[in-house]
Amino acid sequence: MRLIRAFGPLGRHLVAARDHRVAVNGSVAVLVAVATTTFLPLWVLAFTPLLFGVPHLIADLRYLVVRPGLHRRPWLLALAGVPIALFGVTGNLPLGLLALVGAALASRGTPLARLGTVVLGLGLVATAWATGWTGALVLAHAHNLVGVGLWWAWRKRTSPAHLVPLALYAGALALFASGAVDGVAHAAIAALPAPEVTQLAYITTGVPEPWGFRLLLAFGFAQSVHYSVWLRLVPEEDRVRESSRSVRRVVNELLDDVPAFAVLAALGLLAALFAWAFVDLGEARDGYLRLARFHGVMELAIAALWLSEGRPR
Repeated sequence: MRLIRAFGPLGRHLVAARDHRVAVNGSVAVLVAVATTTFLPLWVLAFTPLLFGVPHLIADLRYLVVRPGLHRRPWLLALAGVPIALFGVTGNLPLGLLALVGAALASRGTPLARLGTVVLGLGLVATAWATGWTGALVLAHAHNLVGVGLWWAWRKRTSPAHLVPLALYAGALALFASGAVDGVAHAAIAALPAPEVTQLAYITTGVPEPWGFRLLLAFGFAQSVHYSVWLRLVPEEDRVRESSRSVRRVVNELLDDVPAFAVLAALGLLAALFAWAFVDLGEARDGYLRLARFHGVMELAIAALWLSEGRPR
């Protein structure tokens, strides 16, 4: 807050104007993700999930489920929540994608919208069943894009400022796909002691080089932005007031939404992951990914619910 105000009239404008403040935060998040992924690619892939993964899961549940009151809709919990939970335990993607069908059936949308979403959900289930591992690989990459899409659809926009970080995001993905940073990233990996991230090989399974390496960089970049979306951008969007908030206000609002014991449990889990990482970084990261597996399908199910009910932007 003080740093923003130090910029004088521009800073005071950003404090008061949410659209522009979010655009600046989003643009900075994209540029930082590009720089860190280019110059510290393996470190980004290894450590960002351990640093930001658990807080982003709390934000995911808070803003997608708790604040809109979806946990108080029993049919939605039964028809969508059960497949999500089963996917989290088993990793069976077609089973998990049934949550999209369940969300549509439990939605309050028009019959035509519900039917269309059910058909879409069943199509994704059939595709995942037919493609097997390829479908799981696509979901691993696509879920980062889904988070950006949910942010874009969060509310009605009063200015086109949000298009700036979206354009930077698309440009960054094109930059990684073009191979323009391949040489720098390879040199960075060769020059710096790299953490063990061999378990990330599944992200590029079956993809020939140099596209496999570029896909790995794009994943690291998109994953970093995904965390920024849930930890910085969505909290700004999901408020009535336009002006910025103090840290104390942020903490108080968190405790209003999330029970204190859940916050303490999340902090304990975060500490346990850090301790595990000191023993075995690769296993700690892999353990977090198993824990967080459910949330990719959950985001898709919420998107299906919004599609079926018509998101009140």
